[in-house]
Amino acid sequence: RCKLTAYCSRECQVRHWREGGHKKECIKMCSRCGQVYSNSTECCVPHPKHLQDKKYGTFSPSTQEPISIYACMACNQSYIIVDKTGEITTEDVIATFLDKPGETVMSKWCFQGKHTLEPINTKVDQRVIRPNSIDLEDGPNLQKDLNALVQPTASHYVKRLTIRRMRPNTGGWVESYSLALPLHYLKVLHIEGVCVTTLHLDETLTPALTELNVAHLPDWCDFRYS
Repeated sequence: RCKLTAYCSRECQVRHWREGGHKKECIKMCSRCGQVYSNSTECCVPHPKHLQDKKYGTFSPSTQEPISIYACMACNQSYIIVDKTGEITTEDVIATFLDKPGETVMSKWCFQGKHTLEPINTKVDQRVIRPNSIDLEDGPNLQKDLNALVQPTASHYVKRLTIRRMRPNTGGWVESYSLALPLHYLKVLHIEGVCVTTLHLDETLTPALTELNVAHLPDWCDFRYS
């Protein structure tokens, strides 16, 4: 539960807890945000990227920066992202940009409150940071981040992977990525608006994959799925 140690199986985890000394060394961690439990700090959970629903793309009334307005399906709140920087801001926007008249309050956090040690039922409450849920963004380091997913410390971890374009390419990086990696525990994969030119998903690489959501792949993508 401390989320600092990864195990290959539940049996290995139980044995380490009972016989390997983990019970004495374990630090109490918040079951919602994954940080050290403390009454002097606040539990803050960002909006899960795989549960984002884009409502509008427009411009800030005050700065004229391009912004995107999202609805979070985990907390049912709206928030805006400055497209140029990718930063979530709490700036008010004109009510007509939103579905509900008069709704101008934006939430920077999906959850903000007290830490907890109680288990979170993620079937009814998805305002949780999951260590095995990875969110990646289009950018100059994306391929490096993808390759790092097969490192020993991560390979048993990744069960959900979301890759999305969150803002325009203003840095001039080469937009071409490959995903043909042995992610044996990956169950859910979402790719949206990212130029993936090689995407291989089969029983050898991703045998546990049960949910696939891919949007806006280039026509020349080498896409293999079985």
